[in-house]
Order: sequence, then structure tokens, then C-alpha cells
Amino acid sequence: MNKLDLSPDLIKSDTLPSAWRKVIEKLKGKEELYNVIIHIKNPKKELPNELKKFKDDIVQWVKELLKPELDSIILPFTHGQRIFKWGGKKDQFADCIIPLLRKYPKTRRAVITIRDPFLDCRIDKHIPAPQLIQFIRDKQLIHITAYYRAQEMYLFWVINAFELINLQHMVCEIIKDGTKPGSVTTISFIAYSKPSDFPRISIEMFELSALPQGELENLLSLVLIKKKHDKIKDIILRFTADMQKLESKTLLETKGFEVFKDFVETHSLEIGDVFSKQFMIRINEVLDNFSILRIYLEKEIGSEVRGDKIKICQDSMKKLISVVETLLNPKIFVASVDYGLEDIRARLPIFLREIGFVPICFESEDFDIRNGHSHDVCLDNVKDCDFFLLIIGPRYGGTYGGSRYPQMKELSITHAETRLAVKLNKRIYACIRQNIFDERKTLRDNWRNGRQIKPSFAEEGVYEFIDEIQLGWRNKQGKKINAWIDTFNKITDLETTVKEKLEKYFSSRDSER
Repeated sequence: MNKLDLSPDLIKSDTLPSAWRKVIEKLKGKEELYNVIIHIKNPKKELPNELKKFKDDIVQWVKELLKPELDSIILPFTHGQRIFKWGGKKDQFADCIIPLLRKYPKTRRAVITIRDPFLDCRIDKHIPAPQLIQFIRDKQLIHITAYYRAQEMYLFWVINAFELINLQHMVCEIIKDGTKPGSVTTISFIAYSKPSDFPRISIEMFELSALPQGELENLLSLVLIKKKHDKIKDIILRFTADMQKLESKTLLETKGFEVFKDFVETHSLEIGDVFSKQFMIRINEVLDNFSILRIYLEKEIGSEVRGDKIKICQDSMKKLISVVETLLNPKIFVASVDYGLEDIRARLPIFLREIGFVPICFESEDFDIRNGHSHDVCLDNVKDCDFFLLIIGPRYGGTYGGSRYPQMKELSITHAETRLAVKLNKRIYACIRQNIFDERKTLRDNWRNGRQIKPSFAEEGVYEFIDEIQLGWRNKQGKKINAWIDTFNKITDLETTVKEKLEKYFSSRDSER
């Protein structure tokens, strides 16, 4: 077996294309060279004629490799991650290189470390080719030298040289004291040439993944935490566009969905338990289906099978869109008299917001105050709700006194709100204090036996109202409607019941889909 020839090869040239031709000539007929040093005196981002057909791809590679965040499914890392966010947080460029070159023009310490032992010592992982990048200042010139553990010279050496030229220009633009880019030197411990290794990196991304991570997280904060309704449409449109793009994809970029998932996990308390729980079910389903589809696409399995997998992905996307549409800002109308339920009226709006819903009640800031009688305003707000929560206490309440709903005359305002919710086919949940519900049975048993006793815990109108709820109603389509009736003793009982009912509703709704 021949010994390795580790004696260095030094290539000097005025321009990048000239240096490229010299190293490619040296590699002819050889598998690889060792300790190849290439020095370019006047480097510019010029391509050899042989590589101009790859111009767009080379430019894209340089752009992707210098990004401080990874948003490509082809690259396992970027050089920018190590330069600008080493260890996830250290900006070596801004915190080290620039201050050193400014304050100490003759510094020998302006070194960027690309290698990260915590990540790069794992034998089953890809690691970056560049290991160290050093800057040195000679009067008004900024020179740069980089050491590579191995380099493909036909294409990737050019890409790496363009990266170094970009970094030189960045230093000069930031320092702003008349400095100019000087020479570029690369040291390749192993140099080889395999043009066929050059893959294309320009991939059309999903709409959600096209947003930079910080911008996407800001949008999610506006939608999910600050409840900015005008931003909901943006999220829905991106999901819909991504679902439609599935059929034309050869590779799937899921980073945006993963950012969305991480955001919900991190901010679940601020978003609300009910929404967070349902969203996580759907987003995990989408990501799992994407992973399966990617395997089929990469293996180029038959189009019929692929079409089936694409449809499964699209169906899971539809469910995800449905959850976002329904759960993002669902409104719950809270109907009850105030007297005897003061503690509940004070606490319930806070609780509903905590689990991710918008309470609609006359005490809340979201209550739409319109012109007209206050009773008509209350009934108008019922139309805008997604759910109707009826709380029955000891008082039946004052009689409806508005003018826009004449059919509600002689009913209490709470009773009238309930009748309207039935007519509009709203999802109704009724909760009654336990002592009132228990007394109703006692009263009915006595009245049936001819004993006319008076109720102790609530007005008679309350019990007639409960009778109507238990008998059920028919909506405007003639369909029989029964409201679920639950009882409670304490406000915590009521909160638990409401949360369980809402979670059960969304779970059953997903099952039906």
C-alpha cells in the first residue's frame, strides 16, 4: 500500500477562476490531494466559464450556508449557525471579530471556530467542512484564511470561497474606516474533485415555512396570545396554500409546522388548554403523515401509492385547518341573572379566557354594545357566539323589555336569550346549582300528590324554565334539541364541567371527520 503524500501543494493566483483551474489541473488523475493551500491575491465573486451554468445554484448555496438559522431540509446545519449563533447563542462575528479588528488592528486573535465538539464528535452525524476562519488586518486590508478538514474542489471550493469573500465584505462594511477586502487563503487537509456530488438546494418551500422563524413566532403571538382577529386569516391562508402544494412537491419542508408546534407547546397556558390539546393532536398527525410521504417520495414509489399518501396528508391538513378556524377565538355567550351568581359572573370570564375562549357577557370587554334597549343588545350578542353557556341560579330574572324580539315578551331576559340560542342552533350547555336541581324533584313529587309547597332555593319561574330545558326544544329546522344539564356546588365544579364538555365536543367533532 502506497504511503500518503502529505507534502503541501501551494497554489498562488491573482483571481478565483485562475486558482480554480490550477487546483483542478493538479487533481487530474488523482483521487485526492493533501494539505492544499490556495492563495488568491485579488478575490472577487467571479465564476470560471465552466461553472457559469451553475451560477444560480452557487449563489443559493452561499446564501443558505451563511444563514444563522437552519430552514432547509437538505442541509443538516449551516456555517452561519456556527458563526453567528455558536452553541445556539454566541455571535462570534459581532462579539469577537469586529471588536478585535476595530480596537486592535494587529490582533492575532480574530478567529472564528466552526467546529463544535458537542455536536461534531458524534460519528453518525454530518459535520461542517470548515473548521477555523481567521482574519488579519494589514493596514487598510482585511485578509482571511480558512482551514477545511476536507473540500470538494470542483464546486464546493468555489462556494466556500464566495462565503469567505462575503465575510470579508461584511467586516469592511461594519468597521467603516476605509478598510478594504484583501486576500483569501484556503487550507484543505483533503482536497478532491467530484462534480456529480453537487445537489441543487433551491427548493420551493411551504408558505408557512417561507416565513423566517422570528416573523412566524411574532405572527403566532398576535394570533394565539394577543387575539388579533385580522391575523387569523393569514394563518389559515398559509395552511390552505400548503395543503394545495402537496401534490407538486418532491421534497417537503416542515420547519414552519414544527415552529408552530413548538410555539403552542411553549405557550399552552397563555393560549388555553382546550385549544392547545386539540391543536397538538392535529399537528402531530400532520407531521407524522409528512414523514411517511417523504419516504415514499424519496424512494419514488409508484404514483398511485404516492397519490394515496398525498391524500392522507391533505386530509390531516384539513383537520388542522378546521381546528385552527374553530378554536382560534371561539366565543361563548354566558347567560344568567346576576343576583345569587355574583361570584360566578366575576370568575367565569377569567376562566374562559384562560382555556382559550372569548367570553361574551355584559361584564366583558368583548360585549358588543349597540344602539337600542339593553335587552335587545343582549339578544343581538347571542347571534355572534359559537357556544351558549346557561347558568341557572335562584332568580328567574326581569322580564324582557326590548322591542326587536316581540315573541320574547313575558319571558325573562335569560330565558329569552336561551330561546334565541335554540332558534339559531347554537351549542347549548346548561349548568344548575345542585340544591336547586335537587329541590325541583322534591317539588314535582309533592305537587303531583296535591301538596302545594313553596320552593326554598329558587323562584317558581326557575323550575318552569328547567322543565322546558329537560323537555327539549325544536330549532327552526324542526330538529329536536336537548341541552346537556349539569349541576355544580362550587365555582371549581362549574369550571371543571365546562372544560370537560368543551374538550369532549372537539374530540367527538374530530372523530366524526
